[in-house]
Amino acid sequence: MRRRAAFTLIELLVVMAIIGLLAGMMFPIFGAMRTRAKITKARHEAGQIDTAWKAYQLKERSLLSVSEMKDASDWAYLEPYMETTNLMKFANGIPVDPWNEFYQVHLENILDETDPGKDRAVKVWSKGPDKKSEGYTSTNGGDDARSW
Repeated sequence: MRRRAAFTLIELLVVMAIIGLLAGMMFPIFGAMRTRAKITKARHEAGQIDTAWKAYQLKERSLLSVSEMKDASDWAYLEPYMETTNLMKFANGIPVDPWNEFYQVHLENILDETDPGKDRAVKVWSKGPDKKSEGYTSTNGGDDARSW
């Protein structure tokens, strides 16, 4: 009588347990990588918005004030100057970060009335995964994605 070579049930369960342990160790790593990817995406999009503000300023010789950027029609002025608008998410026509929060914008008030072509410093940032920010001067634990 010939015996067929085969795996036993115990051997299969041991292999499945090892694969389960390896997968369990990898999931947190993939979660951290996904968070880092979102922060990188937010940093890129904040840079795109920053660049769009500066391009608008160069072309129009003026810059919209932040107080005017409250609805989609105001953001529409900047859309032609953004390179990757097809990849960005918008909520009611206003760009949002990967955590569905509006990007924060701060204009340095350095506009000189005697020199209308002088630059205004624009700072654009995302609050990051914790959705908290103390303003454009704070890094808030390093998870804020900033354009500068």
